[in-house]
Amino acid sequence: MSRQPYTYGSAAPKLEPEEKPRNRRIAKRPPEKQPRRAPEPKRSLGDVFRRMVALTVCIACAVMLLGFYVRSERRVRQAELARSEMQRKLDEQKEVNDALQVELNRKQDLEHIRDLAINRYGLVQPEPGQVIYYDRAEQGYVRQYEEIPKETKSGK
Repeated sequence: MSRQPYTYGSAAPKLEPEEKPRNRRIAKRPPEKQPRRAPEPKRSLGDVFRRMVALTVCIACAVMLLGFYVRSERRVRQAELARSEMQRKLDEQKEVNDALQVELNRKQDLEHIRDLAINRYGLVQPEPGQVIYYDRAEQGYVRQYEEIPKETKSGK
């Protein structure tokens, strides 16, 4: 023992075992044999042909699906264009209808009609004895060529 260990509060030295020299023989293990893989069988011409047919079928399906997709997209685009055109026509027709409604309301105004009748067509107000009123016994529609009753009430 060449080294003396430091003692902590004790008079007895702490002894450590000596290191043994490493003279061990390292046993060589025989190399592990890796299992051999079975050789891949050679592909026959039939296998290659089957794979080519399957690949061709897959490509044909993909092309068909792509064609359906493109056609449906074109239909959607055409429908959107038709819808926008119809919406534009509807908006234009609403504007025309609004203008016609304003004109109709103006023409239904009784003061406007009276003004047109007097100023444009030269009509005059009737005298008090010119207007004849009569009562109709039946209620219903008026026949144009029906006889007017003799009994009339004037100035109703």
